[in-house]
Amino acid sequence: PLYPFINVFANFSFLFLILAFFLLLTLIIYAIYFNIKRIEINYITRIQLYLNLAFFIPLTVISITTLTRSASDYKMEVENEYLRVADATSNNITGYLQSFLLDQSTIEELSNKLSELADFSELDMDIFRTMQNAGKLLLSTQPLIYEKDIFSELIDPEALSNIKEQGNKSIILNETFGKLEYKTAYVSIRSSDSGELIGILSIPFFGSQEAIEQNLTGLVINILSIFTIIFISFIFLSFFVSNYLTFPLKFLTERIRKTSLTGSNEPIQYESQDEIGQLINEYNNMLLKLEESRKALAQSEKEAAWREMAKQVAHEIKNPLTPMKLTLQHLKMRIGGEPEEKARMEKSINSLLHNIDTLSNIATTFSNYAQMPVPEKEEFDIVGLLKQTVNIYVNSEEDVDIQMNIPERAIMVEGDPGWIGRTISNLIINGIQAVEKGKKPVIEIILKQVEPNKVLLSVADNGQGIREDIQDKIFMPNFSTKYSGSGIGLAIAKRAIEHAQGKIWFDTGTGEGTVFYIQLPVMF
Repeated sequence: PLYPFINVFANFSFLFLILAFFLLLTLIIYAIYFNIKRIEINYITRIQLYLNLAFFIPLTVISITTLTRSASDYKMEVENEYLRVADATSNNITGYLQSFLLDQSTIEELSNKLSELADFSELDMDIFRTMQNAGKLLLSTQPLIYEKDIFSELIDPEALSNIKEQGNKSIILNETFGKLEYKTAYVSIRSSDSGELIGILSIPFFGSQEAIEQNLTGLVINILSIFTIIFISFIFLSFFVSNYLTFPLKFLTERIRKTSLTGSNEPIQYESQDEIGQLINEYNNMLLKLEESRKALAQSEKEAAWREMAKQVAHEIKNPLTPMKLTLQHLKMRIGGEPEEKARMEKSINSLLHNIDTLSNIATTFSNYAQMPVPEKEEFDIVGLLKQTVNIYVNSEEDVDIQMNIPERAIMVEGDPGWIGRTISNLIINGIQAVEKGKKPVIEIILKQVEPNKVLLSVADNGQGIREDIQDKIFMPNFSTKYSGSGIGLAIAKRAIEHAQGKIWFDTGTGEGTVFYIQLPVMF
């Protein structure tokens, strides 16, 4: 009595899973291809959908294939069992039917044997004629259904044709009676002596369809149970797997959200070199570039502030210097009195005039820094520029020993030759001024190609060196170790070198002198 309910439950469960599959497929297509903005599916949900779909489709195909194949195998197995029973019955009844047809026994003896076999196998059995009145009922274990015309006494024409005319041994046919569907096995009964067809045994299996349905129902229930358990388990598994797979993305998203231009950004440590690792490597590279941009922006802001300050300083200093200088020159011309007193006054005025000129030069330098244009880029010979710049000091400074070790061939670099020439000149002047009084300045200039695409220029002096506490301030625009210096020469030099895609640095030791290095890319 439970089979109808189980059958309905199995059909309902299968229909539910089919509907769930099509709903899942429709949702994915709707979200991906139509790109409806009102429905937003996050990355984790998409991973879970894809994983479940990738699991659902093969499992569904396997389940349907298994069900179809099992149903076919079971149906074949049942039919083979029917044929085996019918064939065994035919062998047992052959002798009795042959004796009856030869008038060696009565119909009662044949009927008793047929009833005995029917009781043993719990099946109904019929024997049809194949000689006189071929196809007509000879004997049945249920004669009332034929006497009351419930069933026809004539054999199914297809069975008669298949066995008698085509010579087949047996056949199974699907037959119906009202709403009742059943299978009937027809087996030939042949003479044991001549092999002549003497009758056809018919055995209807009224419970065959019910047995098949019960078997298939049980199989469907088992498949659906296993399917549902595995599918639910996989849903939970896909949830944890998707969270595990997307954890690096969540972590990276959080780090990107906290990334700022002004704050401190630490790189992410990730050992694997998979796609997530490549993404994190790009993030770390972005942090390096961001740090370089931050430093460049800070430097640019400082330079802009210093240029504005330099402009104001130059303006405020130059305005009173000119009338002060004119007044002092006028006083110098009007000095009278004793020669000694006049000489003493002229000396004081000359000192004031010298300081005014120094202040004027500093103001001019600040004004030039404030108006400093962006360096231009052009290709030039660094060897020729170096010779031209150094010759000025070789001819003008008699008390300076300038030693050069440079190649004879031309080396082409790209940059602003004017700015780089002033940078070299500034380094030579600083080297000469760094030497203490009473000691002859020695400036050593070396130019060599250190790499296939790079050239290195070094300017070394024998001065006092740079103190450790001020080494990090050397390239700052407002810093100078000289009383009359403006403090922007090395800042301008650094900007000119970096604009040429090079770099400048120094190596120093107290009492041992300083070496400035300039590295520039070589043009081919």
